[in-house]
Amino acid sequence: MTGKIARLCTLVSTLALGGCSDEIDALSAARNAGWSNAQVTDTSYLNLTCGRGEMAYQISGKNPVGKKASATVCCGYTTPFKGCTIRY
Repeated sequence: MTGKIARLCTLVSTLALGGCSDEIDALSAARNAGWSNAQVTDTSYLNLTCGRGEMAYQISGKNPVGKKASATVCCGYTTPFKGCTIRY
């Protein structure tokens, strides 16, 4: 019985913490989308750009066509299956 409880606690902890995003995830999404020299300039749990259950990271840097720009990277923080997307 103790083994089952331990496995259940591990599963719950993994699912609860697995959805957390951070600046590294946001910058990785920006690099994967072709951004260079990207930096996070602001972070917000409450925003109008991202959907419910997402955290917003304001970034600035060079966009995929090489021009200085800024955008919002939305990363899910309530589920381990939601990734990050860039909103222009």
